[in-house]
Amino acid sequence: MRKQNTKITKKRGPGFWPLFLLPLLIAGVIAEGIPEMTGTSHILVRDVFGTAGNFGRTGASYVVHDAIGQPYPVFYPDSSLGASNELLVGFLPPDQYDNIPPQSWVWVEHRYNPDTMIIVHWLGDDYDPITGSDNGIFCYDVDYRVDGGGWLNWLVCTTDTVDTFGPGLMAHDYEFRVRATDGVGNVEPWPIDPDSFALTTIDYLINLKVPVAVGGLPLDAANYINYSHYDTSATIFSSGNTYDSAFVWCVPGSELILSLTSVGSGFSEQWITNDPTNRTIIGPGTETATYYHQFKTYLELIGTDAVHVATLEELTQFATTISGLPYFGFFDDWVDRLGTLRFSEYTAGVPPRRTYDVREWTNITTSIYDTICYGVSMVTIKNDFGVSDTGYVIVDWDTFPSPYVTYWTIGTRHVIETITPQLTTEFDRYVFNAWSDGGGIRHTVDFDGTTSEYIAYFDKQYPVTISKTPEEPYGWIAFDEDTAWGTAQETFWSYPSETHTIAVSDSDAYMDSIWTFSHWLDGISTPQRVVTIHSHVHYVAIYDESIAPYILSFDMSDTVWNIGIVNIGETRVMNDYESIVLTNTGDISLDWGLWIRTTGEHWSTGFTPGWDRFTLRARFTGSSIAPTPFEYHAVNDWVKESMIWSTTSIFGPGGSDVPPTGTNWAYSWFMFKAPTWSTYGTVSEVLRVGVLARAHMP
Repeated sequence: MRKQNTKITKKRGPGFWPLFLLPLLIAGVIAEGIPEMTGTSHILVRDVFGTAGNFGRTGASYVVHDAIGQPYPVFYPDSSLGASNELLVGFLPPDQYDNIPPQSWVWVEHRYNPDTMIIVHWLGDDYDPITGSDNGIFCYDVDYRVDGGGWLNWLVCTTDTVDTFGPGLMAHDYEFRVRATDGVGNVEPWPIDPDSFALTTIDYLINLKVPVAVGGLPLDAANYINYSHYDTSATIFSSGNTYDSAFVWCVPGSELILSLTSVGSGFSEQWITNDPTNRTIIGPGTETATYYHQFKTYLELIGTDAVHVATLEELTQFATTISGLPYFGFFDDWVDRLGTLRFSEYTAGVPPRRTYDVREWTNITTSIYDTICYGVSMVTIKNDFGVSDTGYVIVDWDTFPSPYVTYWTIGTRHVIETITPQLTTEFDRYVFNAWSDGGGIRHTVDFDGTTSEYIAYFDKQYPVTISKTPEEPYGWIAFDEDTAWGTAQETFWSYPSETHTIAVSDSDAYMDSIWTFSHWLDGISTPQRVVTIHSHVHYVAIYDESIAPYILSFDMSDTVWNIGIVNIGETRVMNDYESIVLTNTGDISLDWGLWIRTTGEHWSTGFTPGWDRFTLRARFTGSSIAPTPFEYHAVNDWVKESMIWSTTSIFGPGGSDVPPTGTNWAYSWFMFKAPTWSTYGTVSEVLRVGVLARAHMP
């Protein structure tokens, strides 16, 4: 490998760009290739007829006739490299042809679900009682639909037999269906009979139900606003049911819960006939409310001697007995394929809302009816801008237009949040101040039922725009403690009637142009002023533009830094004798600026070295002694592809405000950090570093 030396060219004149080149070579290693593996390829074919005559070759393709499934290859590698590759064909023995699809069924754990997550089960089998074949279940497809709508995919070819569906939505019916695929690819048709579907309802009622003692109060009575208890003797015969009713008084803002507990074997349902969502909210402004309700129970007794399946005549008598009660329609009935009589509640012209099974009836002597008013409040979450309550709020991570009205249950936890700023225009905007409950912009609410409204209060702000004319981005604009550098216009925000100090730079310069502050557009002659804001406002600073009456030039020494050959990850720094000296030969103080380019296509510059990425750092000092590697700052001394100007902290202490005299030299020093890895192995790169001077402005 050879070293390269490149001489730096000196130039004079305002704003010139002297360049020096840094040759660089990186050594690399080429990895050896991996020999190709050889062996024997076998194609296995399941032969229906027990002969090998159904395998042939057409051109370069192998064709299999009358086979079950596709042929599949098996590759056996040779024990040593270099052996020949062979293609052999083998046939599996004849097998019983299975073209009968499997069977599957699905069910849910709960008819009514207390939350939005539903646990769904399914199973299937592939046993054929005629042939005795059983290739097993390969996978299941599970669909769902909401409120009798179209079927949607949930799980596709899953091997699981239970999963949790959700989250769903409250007060909706969810149905599930399943089909199975057996081990040889037979796919079961989707079921058509509704009895093959699993129906479940996500309902608020079950979520609020608590255990009760016979004749006693709820176990968690503290969360209930009102409680009423009724004992009613009821006899359930095989020929019908006995119904009861009650008048219930609940305070406003509560939710009415009706529950029925059967004493004896079996289970019961709770429902409210005049509310299709099974949810009654007593509206605000109502002192008391009276509701008339019916109760219905069905029983399923397993393993008892008192088994009786209701007949059509019994159901007719059953329907006649209760047809006169309010809010109740009449019954439609049918017999499903398993022989279980089913009926559904409906009102004339309205589709059935619920379907009930009547599998086995027996005698029950007593039922206990509990009526509970659970604490549920209507809650409003909104913004208050002083002029409207629009905008947006965020409740439990979902965004809603303000005001947002919902119902919360006592004891639940919620997260409320608003957005700031909002309603931003060219004339004003609104920023968050506080919530009515004292919380931050996003906070958690433990709802106790005492607060019905959560309000986010906002304050108005006016835009304060400050600009310069002519437009020149070489100075600064200040608003109190905030200062914007390198801009001709900046907008700040103020509350009404606030007082602020605004200011602009006295003079700005770039190359040979100077802009000197003259006055504000409204006549104020000082660059700093105090203003009071009552509406949106625009302050304009007028500047006089002129050509700089000075000479801007500098000189550079003939020193060359030849980095030479470096290894991966190596760091090089300049020695004392390698410094490149810059001299201000003009008549005004200067600031030095640096940038870097690469002449090749292999590498790029970066904050830290990496893969095909190097780092160059620089320092200007007034000393001829080279800095140690620890004196180079990783951030402030990094040379970028874009121009960076020296300050008292960037590129060391000697690159800013360099006076115009030949005896004040600026020593420039560099540190080079090679890439940690190179894609291209050994390469040669030339780094081009540009130096730019500008007039120093205080």
